[in-house]
Amino acid sequence: MALERRDVHWSHGLILELSKPQNWIAESENAVVIRDRYPKAMYHFLVVSKADILNIFELTRDDLPLLNEMFELALNLIFSKDRRLEEFKIGYHAEPSLLQLHMHVISTDFHSPTMKTERHWNSFNTQLFIPHEELMRRLMDYGRISKMDPRLIDELRMTQLKCNRCDRTEESIIHFKEHLKCHLIPFGKMAGWSLGLLNSLKDKSQWIISNTDAIVISDKFPKAKFHFLVLPRENISNIFQLTTDHLQLLNEMYLLAKNIIEIKGGEDDEFKIGYHAEPSMQQVHLHVISTDFNSPALKTKKHWNSFTTEFFVPHEELMRRLKADGKVAKLSSTTAKELLATPLKCHRCHATPKTMPDLKSHLLQHLK
Repeated sequence: MALERRDVHWSHGLILELSKPQNWIAESENAVVIRDRYPKAMYHFLVVSKADILNIFELTRDDLPLLNEMFELALNLIFSKDRRLEEFKIGYHAEPSLLQLHMHVISTDFHSPTMKTERHWNSFNTQLFIPHEELMRRLMDYGRISKMDPRLIDELRMTQLKCNRCDRTEESIIHFKEHLKCHLIPFGKMAGWSLGLLNSLKDKSQWIISNTDAIVISDKFPKAKFHFLVLPRENISNIFQLTTDHLQLLNEMYLLAKNIIEIKGGEDDEFKIGYHAEPSMQQVHLHVISTDFNSPALKTKKHWNSFTTEFFVPHEELMRRLKADGKVAKLSSTTAKELLATPLKCHRCHATPKTMPDLKSHLLQHLK
């Protein structure tokens, strides 16, 4: 496909990559995904606009659909790699170095031989990096993206190196990169709380309701119109660490689940309340999800089957297992894969759509 562009506005690096469709990882109508030629982490991709837009400063409210399309490509890319969203930063540089509008999709390990300078680090870990949601908010509120004061840019570039996972600071990028290696083992399968849930537990502004034992937050990537997570304040990595000593805690979490349904004006039979048999986040969390499953974030067969097969363990069933056996047994990896690969089937009728787009179109019929 020939791309329309004013070559003077495109950095030579992007021109080279985009002129070779074989280098495109994914494509939509208005954007393509390529690998960053000098990745600053294990995973580092660019979602590049095909539209003739130099940078974020040329954006207007008319470009909001384009930005959403680019974000959808980013999400699909992460899911295709079997990674978790909280392992990535998705956004834009406040002072772009490439002259074609592009979104960074970068893993938060920042483990790469091309991560060489303080400037590299700070471009992703200070205000020099604008998360997608923040850029969208600014564009909707003000109709444009303002340039940052050059003096502030210089200050941010020289900010002291600070780890994105702990409070460690370093003066030397060499010593700093050595420190980052200590976080590589937990990356991708966090040994304690996942960063996303940990941040939510720290940030009380995200709490919807709470009691002395647990809190309720909105799922950041809801798979239905209403999708909440109930998190215990106690650090419990997953359901396999639960014992009969936790029965009271689980009941308190369930009461919060019922409470949030009532607050939202829902009925109990319009929601599923339960746990994933193989959790993707390493802090116990109870899903409270409406059965409409009407959400743009519901994208894959794995998403669907994680809530509509035995991969989803209802609260009552988990309590029964815990009381009977004193623990919750793990699924075999073979069984888990089989459940997630189950052919698509509507949870309200006998329809068996072949693809996710077909299923989502079918689900709309049940909303009428």
